[in-house]
Amino acid sequence: MQTLVIITGTSGAGKTLQLELLEQHYGQGRVLTIATRAKRNGEAGNAYHFVSDEQLSEMESRNETIWVIGRYGSRYSITEQAIREPLRKNNGLAFVAITPDYHAFLAQWCERHNISPINIHLIAPGPDEQRRRLQARDGSFSLERVEANTKFETDAQKAAEIVTLHFIEQAQPEKMFAKLCELIDSARTPS
Repeated sequence: MQTLVIITGTSGAGKTLQLELLEQHYGQGRVLTIATRAKRNGEAGNAYHFVSDEQLSEMESRNETIWVIGRYGSRYSITEQAIREPLRKNNGLAFVAITPDYHAFLAQWCERHNISPINIHLIAPGPDEQRRRLQARDGSFSLERVEANTKFETDAQKAAEIVTLHFIEQAQPEKMFAKLCELIDSARTPS
């Protein structure tokens, strides 16, 4: 069985940290999404596959992308190959972090391609904690980001109307990770 763990959450919800913990625990199954933005200071090389806007446009014209979205002046995308490669290398288990507005779309794409999605949303931290995390990460806290994060929480609720979506409350990263593992292991264990 092939399984894609789809993790969504607002900026600063802890998606990247949880992906890193999943890789340490389950192996190198991260799906690299594509980004046209510049790499942030201190950002790990395995966070995104960074390309130019022109390169992404070429990928689009060759129908290699599943979708392309614009965010904060950059574009983001994902390809079928980016999903299938880690599934092949990691015994049928891969994980990806995306924004909530595309969660249901990707889950439905998985189902059409015989990949079982495990749909998880990390609930946003409170505004003060979110501000602290974003400022520590890259100083990106802004009114636009706050408005987008509010919309993303609404998008997660909409996705839950379409697909089975597990919500994980903010807690210590280890507790959130334990809940993630519990959901993954129970979904992958034959009944």
